[in-house]
Amino acid sequence: MLPMLPMPGDLRHILEELTGRPVSLTLARPLAPTQARLTTGVYTDSRLATAAVVLMDRPAAARLAACAGSFPAGVAADAIAAQHVPPLLLPPLNKVFEGLTALFPRQRLTLYALQPGGDAPTDVLAMAAAAGRRLDVTIAVRTYGVGRVSVVLAR
Repeated sequence: MLPMLPMPGDLRHILEELTGRPVSLTLARPLAPTQARLTTGVYTDSRLATAAVVLMDRPAAARLAACAGSFPAGVAADAIAAQHVPPLLLPPLNKVFEGLTALFPRQRLTLYALQPGGDAPTDVLAMAAAAGRRLDVTIAVRTYGVGRVSVVLAR
């Protein structure tokens, strides 16, 4: 069974649960995998087939991780300025991506791989560049700031 595209409200609700803060979101243009250093989460089904990819730009990854880890907003700002997600934020970033499996309750997808701000495999980049079954949003976490998130489903 192919995963169903999550509704924007579902994504907002899950992010609020993970961060403990109000999150607003608006539809946005797609995040392209050619853009600088996206954080990529690969979700697989029970056969280990790639079923979905979640992409975050550096601001979204840093802000959500800092918030989920109960770090001050300044930690996220420092990570954005340094242009990488520091080791301090990796456990809460993983928690965020693990929590996003709730976007796919019927399919029981699992987080197979998390690439924080690095180069994803070619097949994942191709899937992330595809038009069609995707949700692209700009998120805003109160007091932490904004970032962009894309949820892309396999065809």
